[in-house]
Amino acid sequence: MKINNELDHIYHSSRLSLFWVLVYSTIIILIFSGAGMAATKIRTHTLPTGKITLTIPYSKYVVGESISFTIKNEYNSSVYVFNNCPAEPLAVYRQVDGLWVRQHEQASISECSGEDRQVSVAAGAIVDSNFDLWQNLFIQPGKYRIVAFVEYYNALPYQEFEVVAASTATIQQQVVVPIVNTPAKTTQTPTIQVQEQEQEKQEQAPSRQSQTITTAGGSISVEYDSNYIYVLNINPNSGCHYEGGNSGAKVRVKFQCAKTEIDVRLSLNNGQLIQNIQTESEGEDD
Repeated sequence: MKINNELDHIYHSSRLSLFWVLVYSTIIILIFSGAGMAATKIRTHTLPTGKITLTIPYSKYVVGESISFTIKNEYNSSVYVFNNCPAEPLAVYRQVDGLWVRQHEQASISECSGEDRQVSVAAGAIVDSNFDLWQNLFIQPGKYRIVAFVEYYNALPYQEFEVVAASTATIQQQVVVPIVNTPAKTTQTPTIQVQEQEQEKQEQAPSRQSQTITTAGGSISVEYDSNYIYVLNINPNSGCHYEGGNSGAKVRVKFQCAKTEIDVRLSLNNGQLIQNIQTESEGEDD
């Protein structure tokens, strides 16, 4: 009996050892399988390479002319450009006394409805846009620089250009006097006539006048001649914002201040600036 018990113990002990070997083997297999599956789901990222370019069609523009730009993503992955609407789409700087001074302008808030705050530009893709809603940024002649801020891109793509005032080209007349044996006085008359004509043209050329219109919603600084109103600056009061303000033969600016709306309309009549300012409040009958 004792021998049988010992044999039975050895037999059961061997079966128990085999059982635990199978259990541990199964656990190890499951661990390695899980690790392999997790590894296949991990995305490998390649190092971004390439550049982002900013281009504009021309190096010189006339005041009031449409200014467009193109951003091209030459990276091997997508990039994101900030959308600051109703603020200007790109950073704008104007050179003043040798320094680059940041310029700001606000478009109508309604122009920004439904737009994403970040614009995705796929690898190799381009994005075209313009400053048509922010014309007052370039109302003053001078040298300008536009800069694109791209998320996670350390370099700052930029372009520089010049804005010049619209003017009528002056035709310089040259009088060719033939050499003849006549008194000198006969050759001087044409030159005097040309000088008089040039002086008359200069006297007749329209000159700009400046004026600041102050309202309860803010102030508007303009220059104007007999045909055109140039909006130089719009400063809304605290708690107010504005819409409109494009230069032209007629100008309209709306100040929104809490429950009050101030509608400013400017026009020209015989070279004089005409102001029409209307104020409306909520709950007030028209």
